[in-house]
Formats: sequence, structure tokens, C-alpha cells
Amino acid sequence: MNDSYFTDPRDDETYRTVKIGNRIWFAENLRHKCEGAQAYAGGKGYLCLNGETPPYDWNCDPGVMKYGLCYYWKFAESAVPKGWRLPNNDDWRDLFLAVGAKCKVGERGAETYLGAALALKSQDGWEEDEMFLVGKSADAFGFTAFPAGCMEEFGFCGARGEVARFWSSVGKNKWAYRVCFDNFYDDVVLDRFWNDFSCANSIRCVRDC
Repeated sequence: MNDSYFTDPRDDETYRTVKIGNRIWFAENLRHKCEGAQAYAGGKGYLCLNGETPPYDWNCDPGVMKYGLCYYWKFAESAVPKGWRLPNNDDWRDLFLAVGAKCKVGERGAETYLGAALALKSQDGWEEDEMFLVGKSADAFGFTAFPAGCMEEFGFCGARGEVARFWSSVGKNKWAYRVCFDNFYDDVVLDRFWNDFSCANSIRCVRDC
């Protein structure tokens, strides 16, 4: 594992980065405070919404430094700092294959990368699901995917501790791809089923080596 650091000149936030496969990734979730960003309110609850337009109460979430912010898709690319990009599907595929995962294509073209979650999840923060016990990640590649929670379609919130959702830049006709980590699953799913532009998910920035 070979990690380094990047400081965003827009706000002086510093992020750990790591080289995996042919790309360099943020090893933390983006936390740039801008239009289209949302702070998680904590608990089994909701994203912190203070109206239709900024400013939002960023202080409603004491975990922003660890978990980052969630972003609506139409603002996601503009939230990424210069010199980096919002990952596309090929970026995500390269990541999963680089950690040794095998791909299985299922319903509606969803791609499941077997064992990728075990390689990429953070070692802490994930709540156990008593019904579906899974392995504990060693975070061997330093990607450290924390279960930050998310806003799903119709306002349903994926709870912190249980899910991580990351955007892909690939979207069309109000639907965009995302990467799904769950506390009951050792695998990672890349799909766009039930993931429309009203969702707010985490961002990991990427660039070529």
C-alpha cells in the first residue's frame, strides 16, 4: 500500500490518497461544502436538510471529517477538485479487479464484484447484521470505505453504519450508476437500479497514475 496526501486548495481540506491498480484514489470521502452537498444528521435518520438552497447546517453532523458529505448527482462533478474526476464505471471496475474481485453480471445488468467489499471496507464503523454475518475487512489496500449512509429515492435514508454508496459519473434519463457496499454483503454492486438523480451519495475522487 502506497498512500500520500492531497490538499484541496478551495478549502484547505487534506485527504489521504492511495494508488490501487492503474489509478490514484481518495482514501476518504469528499467533504467539500458546496451546492448540492448534504450533511448526515446521525442516528437511523435523515440527511440534514435546511431548505431547498444553501447554506446548510454543516455542523449538524459531527462525523463529517470521518464520513464526508453526500452529494446530489447533478452537482457531483462540480464538487470534485481540479486535477481529479468523479469516477466512471471503468474506474470502479479497475478498482475492483485490482483487488482481485471477480465480476458476475445479474438482473438488469447489475455487476457484482465478488469479495470486493472485504478488500475495500474500513475495519471499523460497520454494524453487524445478525441475519447475514459477513467477514471483517482487513482494509488491505487502504481504500477505507466507511459506512457513511446515504439518501435514497423518495427520501429514504440508508443508515450510517449499514451502507456506503458512491457515485459514478455515468448517468442518463434521470438514472445514474452507483457503487453499493452493505453491512450484510461481502461483495460490491455497480448498478443504477432505483438510483435516480434525487439520491445523495458519497464521492471518491480519482485520477490516472
